[in-house]
Amino acid sequence: MHGNYRSAYGGVFFALASTLALAGCGALSGGLSDVAAGDVKVPNTTSWFSRPSWASVSTATTARREITSNDLLAADGSCAGAAVAASEPAGGEGGIAPATASLVPGGIAVDMTECEVVQRAGQPDDFQIGNNERGERSVVLTYARGPKPGIYRFVAGRLAAMERGAEPPQAAKPAKPAKKPTTPARTPRPT
Repeated sequence: MHGNYRSAYGGVFFALASTLALAGCGALSGGLSDVAAGDVKVPNTTSWFSRPSWASVSTATTARREITSNDLLAADGSCAGAAVAASEPAGGEGGIAPATASLVPGGIAVDMTECEVVQRAGQPDDFQIGNNERGERSVVLTYARGPKPGIYRFVAGRLAAMERGAEPPQAAKPAKPAKKPTTPARTPRPT
């Protein structure tokens, strides 16, 4: 009697599994009539395991924009595009514009131009313009303070290396008030 239940459940399970399998095939191809007509649509499996475009590292096939004189620091440490923004005071005290008033938001990355870095980090505390051993333009920008302190080294107008500077000090957290010492509960002495 025990064997009859097993074979009955096995038959029901097989019928259910077959129904689900055929229903799945019908959902993929649009029905069994498409199979008979020869219009079977098979999913494209080549895209299942391919790398999405956002996960790819940019390669040399990406065209780099040519560097113009507007992308390079002038002898006085200013950028041509920043001259217009600097001539309009940002409303600081006494007409002095704050150092971070017109900064472009965003990070700094290797291969940026000199002026792109200045637009993000502000006017440098110190800068050196010269030529390297290959005769290429070499610029070093030093930021001792500001939102992105550090030393930025450029070769041929593009950022080649960055050294992180000292982080600005964190604002001191207010001290918590000291707890009053609690006195232990007295137990009465036996008399």
